[in-house]
Amino acid sequence: MRALTVSGDGFVLAERPAADPRPDQALVEVHHVIVTGRDAVHAPAVLGDGGVWGFEAAGVVARQAADGTGPAPGARVVGLGDRPGAWAEVAAFGAGDLAVVPESVTLERAAALAVPGLSALQAVRRLGPVLGRRVLVTGASGAVAWYAVQLAALAGAHVIAATRKAAQPPPAAPPGAAEVVADLDEVTEPVHGVIDVVGGAVLGRAFALLADGGRAIAVGTMSGEPLLLEPAALITPARRTLETFWGQWPSGRALGEVLTLIDRGLLRPEDPPAQPWTAVRRPAARSVVTVTR
Repeated sequence: MRALTVSGDGFVLAERPAADPRPDQALVEVHHVIVTGRDAVHAPAVLGDGGVWGFEAAGVVARQAADGTGPAPGARVVGLGDRPGAWAEVAAFGAGDLAVVPESVTLERAAALAVPGLSALQAVRRLGPVLGRRVLVTGASGAVAWYAVQLAALAGAHVIAATRKAAQPPPAAPPGAAEVVADLDEVTEPVHGVIDVVGGAVLGRAFALLADGGRAIAVGTMSGEPLLLEPAALITPARRTLETFWGQWPSGRALGEVLTLIDRGLLRPEDPPAQPWTAVRRPAARSVVTVTR
């Protein structure tokens, strides 16, 4: 089969052995995957030349898991695994890591929502009950924030979306944001929860905004900066929690919940740009890639 394989600091199409699934894994005929600029950094470091990258894909089940679990052959699915190998014509996914895609959702959109949708759903739930509470989401121009703002708002939170400072043109705020700020100095009242995808100084400032009992979930580190906390943010009567984040598997049930919300019109999916996989060399931005046969 063909796959997008690591080559130097980018990717090339190459022939690779067919996937050999475990009894609890299904074979998925891959139609769409997602690439980001970070992939060109992480894949060479983790796999080296010749490795097949990618954790999420959308497509059609070619062979059901041998143990009889998971979607049947022909089902439209999206999968998010805990190890790479999805950037191929056919990929193996654990049956529990697959969710059936409703007819109202395109496979392109399903592929695009896998990582950010799952991350946002699990992060919002880590905050606990947010009904009537103030929640700050940083990096509001990114994919995780796109879903986190909407999910927190659906849970009843007053959501403050923090965009990039002085960004031109100003990025569109995700649906559900009650407030949009370009600088955390504009947040003048404490918040109950923070979902941060920026890291560095932004996370430090957001942590200092937490009210007593508040929790910050560090979902990403887009800035690449080290985290520095002011002493006043630590020596305070306010009992605050900073929590690291990693997705939880199996992922299929959570992916199914996000898809159901989209199918019911309660959650608006994002639409990143698209390109064919023959055009992928060294990704610079996030896009949906179509796997052509």
